[in-house]
Amino acid sequence: MVLTFFLLLLQNPQPEIRIPDLERQIHESVNAQRKANEREPFEWDDTLENLARAHSEDMATRGYFKHVNPEGLTPMKRLQQAGYNKCRLVGENIYALCVS
Repeated sequence: MVLTFFLLLLQNPQPEIRIPDLERQIHESVNAQRKANEREPFEWDDTLENLARAHSEDMATRGYFKHVNPEGLTPMKRLQQAGYNKCRLVGENIYALCVS
C-alpha cells in the first residue's frame, strides 16, 4: 500500500514553479490586456521587480495577504522608503497561487 502511494507520487510530480518566470508571465498578461484596450504597455523595471518580490516574500513569511503591510506601509510608502522616486502614483496587483 505504501509503495503504491509513493509510485503514484512519482508518476504525478508537481510542476516546478519558477518565480521569475511567473512574474514575467503576469507582466505579459497585463500588457496583453492593456493592448486589447488600446493602452500603452508597462515597461519592465528591475527595481520594482525586487521591491514587489520583497513584499510577496514578506506576505508569505508573515502570513498576510494585503497591499498594506502590518507596519501600515502602503505600496507608495514602501517605494519611498526604498528610495524609489520614479513614480508619483503607483498601483499594485497581488496574486495568490494555490497549488494542490
